[in-house]
Amino acid sequence: MVAASVLPLLAAKQRVTHKHDWMSSDALIACPDPCCPSQLKIIREGIRTFRHSETTAVPLTGNS
Repeated sequence: MVAASVLPLLAAKQRVTHKHDWMSSDALIACPDPCCPSQLKIIREGIRTFRHSETTAVPLTGNS
């Protein structure tokens, strides 16, 4: 399945990288199946900040 092969790359594409890192320049991801001609394009559209309080109900303090 093409989507499953791309999921591990999504986190890497979201990280801040060096301008010469291949993750910054390569946007086309090929399906790992040699019989599948699919290619997916992953592009960065901008930087977004996630706040812990906006993504979970569990506070940061007292999490042990």
